[in-house]
Amino acid sequence: MKLYHSPASPYARKVRVCAIECGLEAQLELVLATPHDADDHLHQINPLGRVPALVTDEGWVLVDSPVICEYLDHQSAAPHPLFPTPGPRRWSALRRQALGDGIMDSAVPWRQELLRSEGPSQDWLSRRQHQITATLAFLLTLESELDTVDIGNISLACALDYLLFRFGEHNWPDRFPSLYEWHSRFCSRDSFQRTRPE
Repeated sequence: MKLYHSPASPYARKVRVCAIECGLEAQLELVLATPHDADDHLHQINPLGRVPALVTDEGWVLVDSPVICEYLDHQSAAPHPLFPTPGPRRWSALRRQALGDGIMDSAVPWRQELLRSEGPSQDWLSRRQHQITATLAFLLTLESELDTVDIGNISLACALDYLLFRFGEHNWPDRFPSLYEWHSRFCSRDSFQRTRPE
C-alpha cells in the first residue's frame, strides 16, 4: 500500500498512527506529497489534491482519514479493533473522531491564514479560536470515554498535538490541565512517538 502524506499533516499522522496500532506499518510505503504543488503526483491520484490518500494493493484510491483508517482497521488482525462494532461504543468513538477532526478542520486553515502575505483576518481567526476552545471545553465532559485506544481518541490526540506543534503560544494546556494530562499519557504510545510532526 502507498500512503501519500505530508509530515506536518495531522490527518496523515492519524492514518500513520492507525497503521502502527493495526500492525500494518511494514506494509505501508510512505510517499511524500506536496498538496500545494499542482504538478505533484498526488493530484493524479486524488482530484481533491489533499493528503492523506491511500493506494491499496488492489489499486483502490482511498481519500479522507476516516475512510483510510477504517480500511486499515479492517485489514488488521489486531485483537482490539480501532473502530468498535455497532453499538454505543462505536457511536462514542465516531463522535470523538468527528470532534478531533473538527479541531483539525479549524486549526489547519488557521495556520494557513497566518501565513497569508496580506496578513490574517482577525475576525476569521477569532471564529476558529472560539470553535477550538469550545470543543476543548466540551471534551472535559467526555473524560470517562478517554480511557481506550480507539479511532476517537487517536483523532483527538493527533488534533491536540497539532495545536501544540503549530500554536504553542496559545497555551491550551494551561486552560485545560486535565485534558493536557490525558494527552501527554496517550501520546507516550509508541505509535505517536514514531510519528511526531516535522
